[in-house]
Amino acid sequence: MEYEGFGYPTDHCVGRFEEALRIIGPLLRGERVTLAGRYHQVGEAVLLPPPDRQIPILVAANRPRMLRLTARYADAWNTAWFGYPDDRLRQRLADLDAALAVEGRDPATLRRTIGVRVQDRDATASDEADDLACGGTFDELARAIDSYEVLGFDDVIVGLEPITERPLDRLGEALRLGR
Repeated sequence: MEYEGFGYPTDHCVGRFEEALRIIGPLLRGERVTLAGRYHQVGEAVLLPPPDRQIPILVAANRPRMLRLTARYADAWNTAWFGYPDDRLRQRLADLDAALAVEGRDPATLRRTIGVRVQDRDATASDEADDLACGGTFDELARAIDSYEVLGFDDVIVGLEPITERPLDRLGEALRLGR
């Protein structure tokens, strides 16, 4: 794990992350930060040179506590990896909406991104097909991409399987067929 490789502590990960967000967010907005936290301490910290544009904070999360931190501190949220929209994805969206409600945040103020796996169905034996990947026809893939927009996603992050030109060509064709 990368934590051990860099010598980072592995206890209280979410608590440490929250404190880091309380430091990083204001610094990215050009503010001075003083925080005497349980895990991090900074005094009059400032980011120089100050950012000349807004630098968004994206949090990938799916559990209640991390979703609340996303609702409280993030500019964008990511969930991954999915194929075609399913009940698991709809539950994640409902959980995010619940966290936004608890934090009193307008859902329209949070950018939503999703990681989608696009599989070359011709390169994968049928018994190896992955239910969590888009591997159907061009039209099915186009409809899936359109449905992510309908579900409120702003961006789709694509993972190609295998990483070759064929799945990239499939994605390009599906995009041409979509809206």
